[in-house]
Amino acid sequence: MATSVGKKTTKQKMARFATSLMEQLFGEEFVVRERTTIVHDGDNQYTAENYATPPIVDAKLVRSLYHNTDNRYALAAQLVKPIIDANVSFIGVPIVRSKDNAVLEAVKTFNNQLPFNIVHRIVEREGTAYVWPQIDLDGTIRFEVIRPETIKTTFIDPMTKKIVGYIIKDEFSFKDTADQVHNITIDVTIDEKRITKQVTCDVATINKPAVTHRNVFGFLPIVTFLNDAEPWEQHGHSEIENIEPQLKLYHDITVEANRAQKRDGHPKMVIHTNDVKEWVENNFGAGYYEQLRKGLVKLTLDQRDLYLCSTGGGIESDREDVKYAESGKATGDYNSVIEKTFTNIIEGGQTPEIMMGASMGASLSSVKEQRPAYIKKIAKKQQQYATSWRKLIVMALMIKGFVEFKEYNTDDFTLTWPTPDFATEKEKADTLNTLSTSLIKMRQANIIGDKEIYATIKKFDILEVEQDDTKHKKDIDDTAKFIIEHEKDKQAAQDNTMNQRVADGDYDNKKDGDTPQEGTNAEEEQL
Repeated sequence: MATSVGKKTTKQKMARFATSLMEQLFGEEFVVRERTTIVHDGDNQYTAENYATPPIVDAKLVRSLYHNTDNRYALAAQLVKPIIDANVSFIGVPIVRSKDNAVLEAVKTFNNQLPFNIVHRIVEREGTAYVWPQIDLDGTIRFEVIRPETIKTTFIDPMTKKIVGYIIKDEFSFKDTADQVHNITIDVTIDEKRITKQVTCDVATINKPAVTHRNVFGFLPIVTFLNDAEPWEQHGHSEIENIEPQLKLYHDITVEANRAQKRDGHPKMVIHTNDVKEWVENNFGAGYYEQLRKGLVKLTLDQRDLYLCSTGGGIESDREDVKYAESGKATGDYNSVIEKTFTNIIEGGQTPEIMMGASMGASLSSVKEQRPAYIKKIAKKQQQYATSWRKLIVMALMIKGFVEFKEYNTDDFTLTWPTPDFATEKEKADTLNTLSTSLIKMRQANIIGDKEIYATIKKFDILEVEQDDTKHKKDIDDTAKFIIEHEKDKQAAQDNTMNQRVADGDYDNKKDGDTPQEGTNAEEEQL
């Protein structure tokens, strides 16, 4: 039942009571301060053809946190970059494998241009990344990474809920040779059928009206990468989003601790005297007290190392004194609170603390315990991005085939991701030694066969083995033949050497190592 205007519901009353209680407990600033904006609604509008996408990440804010250029987080944002960069490093770059040589050769022409690490950094930091494969006049395929904030509108099919088009608005400024600043806006509307581009600039030669071209490829050539997006979301989530409140708390606590240290941490001078005028004139000169009282001079105690105090006899012996009062706990419980906040950032970022640097004092046992969870997290991210990378490579092959009047088998390739691990080279060598010994013993005991051994080695990804089973077997056969031929050549060389020695008279049915016959020259025998 609808609530009449002017009447407050029980829920509203409870909310107001909770707010009042929080103000009393923690102060007004705690309640009034809203969480620093990580997401915003964008410019999308609810219409029949184009309805608003979910809130998107504030790209400007997360970039400033990543580069630590936002003063509101200056003393905490140094923890952001290790989290993002560690994820990117362990996700790595996939290897494209295929049994079709034509596909492999085609991929090689643009494989080095695929912006793997760049896209992974953007999508981890900003939640969403867009890549537009394009081809130059010379046939070179390039991949344009679109800034997420330039995607102003997303067109979605209301029946299938698939993205069918975008409106891109890129605004920036530039300088000409005369050092004059000009503003330019590029508007692009793109879908599966057509591409419309308009350039607006205050330079007449650059300014161009809207021009529409047919999309000859027949598909939307923009691939979206999403991080931790729900099935119904069109934008992903930043890794920073989960730890932003803790970053702000970390910064605020550090600021307050530093203020307390500056305010209360230094010793304070305490002067005890029965006659202020006498003490001032004794230490700063006659007449200084009157100038001080009239405001003509200022009394500064920081620049003097020695102060004179007058004492008399008897009970007057301690009538003047100078002491220092020190604060033994200027920062309060800063260490324990900041350590807890740091732990929350580590847990929220799902990153082992060793990524923050060796100075954090992470014990070896705790790091080893964090390895399996972190490896599973990275493996999940690799699987999450694999679909988009495969889609991008398929698009690039289709574009390349369109230009070259060829048709590539876009289904005949796979992506092999590096296995995330923390193992050192010595640990890998020990693992390989133990693994090979165990596999050999199990094969000799007829527990496993060659196929199982090959699959196990390929899964561990310690050795660089051929991923295709047929090519792997051929490589083994070729190696075995090479070893046999090498042994034959070695034996033949030994036989030829022996025959030559017999022919030269250097070998008289003596075995190597026999002592020379009596009467022979020992040096000649050795030669």
